Amino acid sequence: MDYPKHEALFSQIRMLKYYRCVNADTNKAVNIYRSNILLSQSIYPLISILEVGLRNAIDRVLRNHFKSNNWILEQKKGFMIDPALTYKDRATGKYISDTTFTDKIYRVEGKFKFEKTPTLHNRIVAELSLGFWTKFFDTAPIKVLKGVQLNAFNNSPGIPAKDIYSTLNDIRALRNRISHHEPVCFDRNGNFCIKSFHKKYLQTKEAIRWIDSDLANWSEGLDNVNHHLKAIIQ
Repeated sequence: MDYPKHEALFSQIRMLKYYRCVNADTNKAVNIYRSNILLSQSIYPLISILEVGLRNAIDRVLRNHFKSNNWILEQKKGFMIDPALTYKDRATGKYISDTTFTDKIYRVEGKFKFEKTPTLHNRIVAELSLGFWTKFFDTAPIKVLKGVQLNAFNNSPGIPAKDIYSTLNDIRALRNRISHHEPVCFDRNGNFCIKSFHKKYLQTKEAIRWIDSDLANWSEGLDNVNHHLKAIIQ
């Protein structure tokens, strides 16, 4: 399939970034576009393993902490509305109540109600986004829960909670780019660059190891990122 057909099917605007980064070489642009898809495909299993492993690990810890198998629904009136859950508004400089947890849960409940399906704890856990679970490592939730969520990691990350939060947010950003079919092989200036992708790849592997060593070892069998990294560099 030639370059004009790529533009027709994928849009000229989408292909333009690839076209520019290889100095208008249409063959190279097509190859980079294809390689970008393969690169995204190669890391997605690792992100999936991290996301499922993290949410289940946090769920186990908080089931024990709250002595409840239904803590998500119960804590909508508990720690999730703690006055200490705030964030600083950049525009006003004032502290505002952070309703991230409850907002996301109410959204899931609304979806289940619309679908007329039971609102069960395990279904809510599976439906909540990576952003929801990442939020547990933000500064305020760490203080409110006194760091109990850190017990979700069988292997200590050995870094401050704020850095755990930053790492998970970096991975979440990559996940969202892939989910929205955005390129992962460019820097912020639109230049071909896999440095940022490679960093997030290593972060993903490390975060899986934080959760469990056996999980990290098992995930190696699904990791072919380096193969595609070598291919895209050539």
